[in-house]
Amino acid sequence: MYIWTEILRPKNLSELLVSRETREQILNWVKSWEDGVPVKKGLILWGEPGCGKTSTAYAIAGEKNWNILEINSSDYRNETFLKETAGMYSLYSDITLFNEKNQNADQLKLILIDEADNIFERASSGKSKGDGNEIGGYRAIIDILKTTRSPIIITMNDFWDFRRKSTGKEIISKCEVVQVSVYKRKNDLDYKAALKKLADDLMDLCTKYNFKADRNAIEGIIREDLPDMRSAINDVERYVLSGSGAEPVGSLRDVHGQIFDVVRSLLKGNDISANLRLIRDVDVDKDTLIQWVSTNGVKECHTMDAVVNIEDLVSRADLLSRKASRMNYYRLWIYVDDIVASSFTAVDKKGGYTKYEFPNYITAMSKSKKSRNSIDRVCRAMELAFHLSYGDAIEMRPYFRELSRGLKNPETQISQYLNEKAEESLKDSMLSEKKKKYEPVTPEDMSLYLS
Repeated sequence: MYIWTEILRPKNLSELLVSRETREQILNWVKSWEDGVPVKKGLILWGEPGCGKTSTAYAIAGEKNWNILEINSSDYRNETFLKETAGMYSLYSDITLFNEKNQNADQLKLILIDEADNIFERASSGKSKGDGNEIGGYRAIIDILKTTRSPIIITMNDFWDFRRKSTGKEIISKCEVVQVSVYKRKNDLDYKAALKKLADDLMDLCTKYNFKADRNAIEGIIREDLPDMRSAINDVERYVLSGSGAEPVGSLRDVHGQIFDVVRSLLKGNDISANLRLIRDVDVDKDTLIQWVSTNGVKECHTMDAVVNIEDLVSRADLLSRKASRMNYYRLWIYVDDIVASSFTAVDKKGGYTKYEFPNYITAMSKSKKSRNSIDRVCRAMELAFHLSYGDAIEMRPYFRELSRGLKNPETQISQYLNEKAEESLKDSMLSEKKKKYEPVTPEDMSLYLS
């Protein structure tokens, strides 16, 4: 879908767009490997999505001509896999993955453990290690860091959550920790340098492939998206390839346009890894993505059995997503991504063009937004006026409908009375600040409440 991020991926440290402080910290760790195995064998790179953590690891490998083994922690998380791959790779500096010719036997191998904060460790429940459970992932990383002869880079988004775990603290103690940042403050020297370098690279790319683009428009997109460089590059690519020639207003992070592209790729594609990358890049929440996939997925199914299987998988993803939200245990979203990414890869599809549409639920919620806002205002006023709970105010709707039948202009009379009672209650100093922030009810609001 987006390829400019790969074209512009830095090949060495000089091409890396990071602050001077970040660059210096990274260089110090790289240099520590020049005189043998250092005390801090690992490097933790953390920061916001799109800031260049994975690109930094590849830039280091390119700079030092190190081979690289990447383990995406969202795909491979258990102890057995980590020890059989990264563990073995870290111990023998004379083995290679790809049997390169003329390989220097003393050349270091870099191990990249990507998205380490997404490792989900479940209790073993007495099951064996080979049963597929995600057990001991962090412990395996600790053991590898103790014995490795190769540099290890670990990337993560949420460093502080990772640090709260006991195993996370032990991993951190064995690593140098660097926050990957493009700049410290907007409009500082690093910010201006990053803006100019990224704009120059994108304009050069447009020139190379004969695309017409306005530099001011490109710089405007970059300003809106930084420090998320991946989004900046993707947005510029969309702007240029659209061929409109018009200057965009603000950022091109248009969710609706983006979600259509992502859903089409998910439902048409057969590459699970590519689908996972799409899901992580799209700017929508899990529930919305599931709604889109559920509504449009059945259109791609060639048989009724395929429809049943797809709906079953999507319902499982929906249950996991809701459980993650209710329990505030967002690591379950890893499995939501896995289910959505793999659901359509083995489905008997119709093929050809399929017209997609907004999910019915989203459309209905959009149409009813005004009504819901009005009813909310009435219920908030009732909380104040009659000392009811919000739920009780909702349940009072049929009773107020009956009471309003004998009134002339019931909407006006009831709304006026409600506002007067609510204003009286506002004088109570014991009320919470939340309840004091109410909006007066209009006759139109009351009309929608009584409907």
